[in-house]
Amino acid sequence: MSAVVRHTGANYRPAPKGVPHLAAAVRLPEAPTEYDWHAACDWGTPPANALNNDSSGNCVEVAALQRLRMLTSNIWGRDSWTPTGALAWSLYTANTDPPFNPDDPSTDNGTDTAQFMAWCATRGIRLNEQFEDVVFWCTIGSVAEAPAAIAFTGPVQITLNLPAAAEDLANWGKTPGTSADWKAGSLGGHRVVSGKYRLDGTTPILTAVTWGEEQEMHPDFLSAYLLGMDAALSRTILEPVGLTPAGLDWDAAMATMHRL
Repeated sequence: MSAVVRHTGANYRPAPKGVPHLAAAVRLPEAPTEYDWHAACDWGTPPANALNNDSSGNCVEVAALQRLRMLTSNIWGRDSWTPTGALAWSLYTANTDPPFNPDDPSTDNGTDTAQFMAWCATRGIRLNEQFEDVVFWCTIGSVAEAPAAIAFTGPVQITLNLPAAAEDLANWGKTPGTSADWKAGSLGGHRVVSGKYRLDGTTPILTAVTWGEEQEMHPDFLSAYLLGMDAALSRTILEPVGLTPAGLDWDAAMATMHRL
């Protein structure tokens, strides 16, 4: 087992009305048999890229930042933008009540997933002086839809109700057991990002980035603990390079976000 401490902190809440389903918002082609946004990033030795999720429950914010890292690394250049633990904590503070304070453990209570996605869709995450990523937020209805979402819109964010057994990342690649440590929620709600998959026949096998590490998820593991999946479409990054998904009107899409 890795020496990285496994903190969780995703307080899952379904998307509010007004957030569209991805399949209804854009026209996605059939997914290729595999896709990998991860390879353009140097993940380093854990916990090098945990972004403070080894010391606090900021996994929701970290998943969003790792998504941006993968997008920019693939489109702007390898590790052209890398998030920091300080930025992850800044977002965690801004999206929690009472605000997270790293010096006060009583404030480390996790993040409401819907509230954070609404923040990303209306206020956005600033990458640098030139770029602020305000996203078009869509939900993904099933794991079967995830490959096309990943291939044509970018890495997706996944909320899981993890068992205690998930502290050992090797267990993510297994069919869940029946002992108490495999009980859903016994570790807690956790947010990961996935920008890599392969198809085993018609079954998607997704790889997550969590606590700064990559781990392939067994389909039974993902099915057993999945709470929800979100797509965040980044106009700032996708549109300039001609990667706008078919059927998407950015102006109309972003107008729906301002009503959240």
